[in-house]
Amino acid sequence: MKSALVFRLASALILTALIALGAVLLPVGSQAQAAPPQLTPMKLFMMEGMSLEPLRSQVADEFQAVTIPDGFVRDGLRGFGIIPLGHTYWKPVGTWYSQSVRQRINLGGQMEVGVWCTNTERSVSSDFIFQLMKDDSVLLQASVSGARINSGQDTLVIARASFPPGNDTTIDPGSVISLYIQARCNGGATLKFGSSSLDSGFSFDSNSLSIHDVRITRQNVILEYKDAFMAPWTKIYTQILVNKLIVPNEKLTSLSNSLNLSREIYWERENRIGQDIEVFVTIGYSPELNISTTKILKLVHSKVQVDLTSIAFTILKVVVMLGIIVVGGVLLSILNKRKWNKRFQRLSEDKREGSYKEKKTAWRAMRNMRKEARKDRVRSRKVSPEPVEKEGFGLFKRTSKRPADRKDKAVPIPSAGDLEL
Repeated sequence: MKSALVFRLASALILTALIALGAVLLPVGSQAQAAPPQLTPMKLFMMEGMSLEPLRSQVADEFQAVTIPDGFVRDGLRGFGIIPLGHTYWKPVGTWYSQSVRQRINLGGQMEVGVWCTNTERSVSSDFIFQLMKDDSVLLQASVSGARINSGQDTLVIARASFPPGNDTTIDPGSVISLYIQARCNGGATLKFGSSSLDSGFSFDSNSLSIHDVRITRQNVILEYKDAFMAPWTKIYTQILVNKLIVPNEKLTSLSNSLNLSREIYWERENRIGQDIEVFVTIGYSPELNISTTKILKLVHSKVQVDLTSIAFTILKVVVMLGIIVVGGVLLSILNKRKWNKRFQRLSEDKREGSYKEKKTAWRAMRNMRKEARKDRVRSRKVSPEPVEKEGFGLFKRTSKRPADRKDKAVPIPSAGDLEL
């Protein structure tokens, strides 16, 4: 009993060590994904073709427009419109769509919708509902009541709503973000968008743009970033300082990394030998919004700096786990040997003198013989049941079933002599 308990404890010890070793050897990237996502502000602009784009339009004079329908209906005197009384009903204004996102992103913070509206004839009042959608599902809704749209002036209508805390609202790869607008307007109006001055859209926090890596080679300084909306890299705001000097964007080239869906921007180094390089990187959809991150990289004579402390700590944990596994294996081996020594004591004296392998073979043979003897005893105790006559019923008459060992006697056929008598 005590040996079985020690055996179970050793097995549990080895299993625990294997689980801990797997946790230690997990890649650093998977541990980073478990941390709460860091989000930065951004804005999606309503653009030509009813699209949503993260880059502001560079055109100042031209703009796009959609009609805000007049929702007032005269239904006085039971709907005949004779009396100038009625109701204002909700009307759809339009839906704007983004491209399919390239990677999984998180949304959070506060959504602020701002749309430019005007009425050339008179001032009107309107209610608005703005629905942020992922494919066909509503993620967030913002509304505003009694917005005053002045006559002959562009009026900015603003509505706000907050995402749930935790930044766990996600958009999966291949999904589309859309903004659906409804209005209840008495008199109708016009919604303008798609220019640098009439920049209708909505802002929120996300991690759609992020720096993936900054590294240096003998020829280039490389900035690798990921963009879920795949904005043109020539229009994204980037700034690279090398030794506190701004690198002109004319010296930048770019390549797409299809392995991890990122893009790399290259700056060719002018002085390639014997100089310490300090790199300062900034990237965003605009200088004002969504400066995703900044990172300083300092390389001394192009030598890679390694965190020896973390490496030594990881090696120490691996060694400790391997030691636990070895100790557990030794304990299992000792317990197994003790178990077989107890079994060998049941053998006859002549068979105990053989080698370890011969003794194991003899014990197995003895065990098989005992099993066969036990089966023979069980079989000898079994008694065959006596046949019992059973009766059954046919379709039209009652029949009788006799046991198999009981045979009916044949009726003799009388001979010719017997008939004469």
